[in-house]
Parts: sequence; C-alpha cells; structure tokens
Amino acid sequence: MVVAFAPDTGNTATIVFGTSAFTAKYHEIGASEQEVPKIKDSHLGTTVKETCQPGDLYDPGEVDCEFQYVAGVNPPIGGAPETVTITYPVPTGKTTGATLAGTAFIRKRKSSSLKNNELLIGSYTLCWDGKTGPTFTAAA
Repeated sequence: MVVAFAPDTGNTATIVFGTSAFTAKYHEIGASEQEVPKIKDSHLGTTVKETCQPGDLYDPGEVDCEFQYVAGVNPPIGGAPETVTITYPVPTGKTTGATLAGTAFIRKRKSSSLKNNELLIGSYTLCWDGKTGPTFTAAA
C-alpha cells in the first residue's frame, strides 16, 4: 500500500511570546538548530586522522525571524527570558500542529530599511536559554 504524502509549507505557522505578548505578521520563522561541540581527543600517538568525541552539553540554538515591521512596535530585548511557542501548520489528517516551546529571549533585533514600494521588514534573533526546553511536540 502506498501512502500519499503531501509536504507541508510554513503557511499558518505562528510564534507566541508568553509574557511580553509581542505579535507580528511573520514572513519567516527560521529553523532551530542545536549543536553539540566536537572535542578533539587525538594525541601525539594518533596516526592517519584526527579523532574526536562529542562534548558534554549542546547549544540549544537560536531562531531568526522576519516580520512586517511597524515603527515603534519592537520585539522585546533586554528583558527576562519568557516562554516562547512556535506552532507548525496542521498536517493533513491531524487536528493540531507540532510545537517547539521553551524559555527564550531576544538576543538581537533589527528595524526595517525604508524603501519605496517595499514592505517594512524587521528581524530578530530568538535565543533559547536552555533552562526550559526547547521541547518539540509532534502534531496530533
């Protein structure tokens, strides 16, 4: 039996800030990437190639976001970390989209360039603090 597969798009994805309640119309909610450091464990007796092992802790990562900028309505920066939830679109046959949630803060933000015939687009970098999540929950 062949199961039909329709890839999802990002349409209808959302990001919610639990404390500041910052909202925007998003053009992009970037990928969240975690990384474990590589520790080289080669020594003077190692031959042919370097060897390595995974580090003890991983970096919980960051998410770059682009949104329609409204002058004077800026993402919160410099405040305490807050719960942030990214909700993915609802896949065919499911009733809820997957989520990625945890505590995070805005590490940097950028207002928009001003140009004729172009939307004002701002951006920010959301930094997961690693104290709560981020935790991925599958669509149901």
